[in-house]
Amino acid sequence: MKTVIVKEDQSWFDVAVQELGTVEGVFGLLGSADRLDENPAPSTIIKLPDVIVKSNVDYYGRRSIIPATGHIEEVTIAEGIGYWVIGYNFEIS
Repeated sequence: MKTVIVKEDQSWFDVAVQELGTVEGVFGLLGSADRLDENPAPSTIIKLPDVIVKSNVDYYGRRSIIPATGHIEEVTIAEGIGYWVIGYNFEIS
């Protein structure tokens, strides 16, 4: 059986798409103690079931794509008169 090592910021869904070719494969990755709402720890070794959509796996492999959607970038919204819009977030009274 083939195995894969989880990379930084990868979710169960990322690993399923990368290694099995479809997000539906996520349920074949989970062990009895694993939770779908918690990402696997980096460097975790996961045993893989059979590939579901080989063409997708080949696509990711040829282009060296490693999905990692677990990283969340903080977005700040600019404030001040130069960014406010009258009637939307700036009211004249």
